[in-house]
Amino acid sequence: MKFNADKLLWLLILLPALPFIVNAYLDTPYAPADTPAGMVSKTNWLQNSQRDFAPVTNRQYQTECGSCHFAFQPGLLPQRSWEKIMNELDQHFGDNAELDTQLQQAILYYLTTNSAEHSHYLRSQNLVASIRPDETPTRFTDTLYFKRKHHQIPENQVKGDQENGGFSNCNTCHQNAAQGLYNEQDILIPDKKPVISTMQ
Repeated sequence: MKFNADKLLWLLILLPALPFIVNAYLDTPYAPADTPAGMVSKTNWLQNSQRDFAPVTNRQYQTECGSCHFAFQPGLLPQRSWEKIMNELDQHFGDNAELDTQLQQAILYYLTTNSAEHSHYLRSQNLVASIRPDETPTRFTDTLYFKRKHHQIPENQVKGDQENGGFSNCNTCHQNAAQGLYNEQDILIPDKKPVISTMQ
């Protein structure tokens, strides 16, 4: 086989550009079919691959549920848990959070179709794998996965902190939780030193 210096030269020139070419080709906004244009954020495959849970993309859910508390990602609980929560809105953790039937069904559909067992994100898969088939947790903080990943944080350090909402207010310590990022570089407990997470 004859050595072709010109081809080798072109290969050496183009090879470093390959990641940028691939990234540009795959650089499309992630958004399910029911996502309003205003909720679409432009992300590429690399950014999505670095997320721990799929971020919330449904405006109705963000508006209705996120107005009272952190809008938890659907991938934080299995489908049966979301069904239980949404069917008991009249007794929603001590409050009445009832919605009109059409809106309730729309939000329920979003949550169940994007729940942990329907997610391709590894943390969602690990979380749902930690829940026994006979369990239907209504708080993700009750899951074995959550407890295992937060065991190094003294419970009274966070749970007694009413000002910051305790363990269930994810974005108090996970600075980019709303974007689905829960990695250890983003953890900062208020008025405390950064904490190293073991989430995998």
